[in-house]
Amino acid sequence: STPRWSEDWRPFSGGLSPSSQKLAVTILTAMCEWLMRQRYLETNPWDGVPPAHNVVSKLRADHALTRHQWQTLIASCNLVPLDEAYYRLRFVLLLAYGMGLRLSELVAAKVAARSETPGKANSGLKRAQGADNWDLEVIGKGNKPRSVPVPDAVMGALADYFERRGLGRDPDAWPEHTPLITTLGEGLQYVQPERKALSDSALFRMLRTHFQRTAREMESAADAGHLIRASTHWLRHTHATHALEAARRAGAGRRAGLHGLVHGQERAGRHPAREPVPARGPPQPRV
Repeated sequence: STPRWSEDWRPFSGGLSPSSQKLAVTILTAMCEWLMRQRYLETNPWDGVPPAHNVVSKLRADHALTRHQWQTLIASCNLVPLDEAYYRLRFVLLLAYGMGLRLSELVAAKVAARSETPGKANSGLKRAQGADNWDLEVIGKGNKPRSVPVPDAVMGALADYFERRGLGRDPDAWPEHTPLITTLGEGLQYVQPERKALSDSALFRMLRTHFQRTAREMESAADAGHLIRASTHWLRHTHATHALEAARRAGAGRRAGLHGLVHGQERAGRHPAREPVPARGPPQPRV
């Protein structure tokens, strides 16, 4: 390397090497993370910046939770009082992890209209065509709709949450266009079907608070440090990482499979019921 006292040392000429790019992004991310904790920033803008393709892979393994961390994250819901906030938090965690949705897709999720109008978009929770299952149609990047199957655990948590909101457990009876994630109400005696959808910043802060709460429960300093850094988007990476690990164990980790897993479009794990979703007991840590 060129000595700093040499006339040939020109650190700002030319492009940064891949390792220097990675270091710069790491420093800026950490700086914005600190500013966010000091409430100078509401969110970390670097969480939404995709890394350069030649620096880190599209699927950030370091931005995914281990299975132990994920199980502890779910178990830590029990630290929250057993009220509507508990059921909302548990549903949001399972929705984000189980379906690999983006933050914008989470807050926009709603119950779809019962009838389809040709040529008109009808995003939201709806029955899968020709099947007794449920899909969630979301509007993703580039304003493109895509349909994601709803797994059993997610559908069950949604029924628990909607029942707490006074809307019952029968998906066919849920009001059209009802946001799946809303601001908190005032209890079952004050049913508020017109509640506003939770904002993306409020959802981000809710999950960040739970990540930090769970970090305090971890026995390992490494696990705690990982969870303190986690953000909403990490659940999307965790979804893809765990799904890929499962596919590899089953001998199905092919390139085409990876594409579907990263984008949350695998067709497994649909919820089968035309009847009201049965009530569930206390949640188990393994999901």
